Amino acid sequence: RHMVDVQLLTARDTNPPTLREEAVLLHLLYEHEGEMGVNELKQEASAVLKEHGKPNGNGVVIRALYSLVANGLVQIDRSYGNGLVTSLLV
Repeated sequence: RHMVDVQLLTARDTNPPTLREEAVLLHLLYEHEGEMGVNELKQEASAVLKEHGKPNGNGVVIRALYSLVANGLVQIDRSYGNGLVTSLLV
């Protein structure tokens, strides 16, 4: 958690900004007690990225989400509507 927070806090101090989409997703999941709907997570992540001046296309967020799935940090349960993302770190 601390590493994710440091990444978010220092992102604006670098030129160009180096905010990692994966860090944003993990931070949002942590703030929501480890679970969020896929659509909700995409929307909130896009808003955070936009605040930091990063392209916020859904494709970027989806790639980051599946990167986290591939690395065993989150899972997506498709039995809940559009999907429920659960952090395996919380």
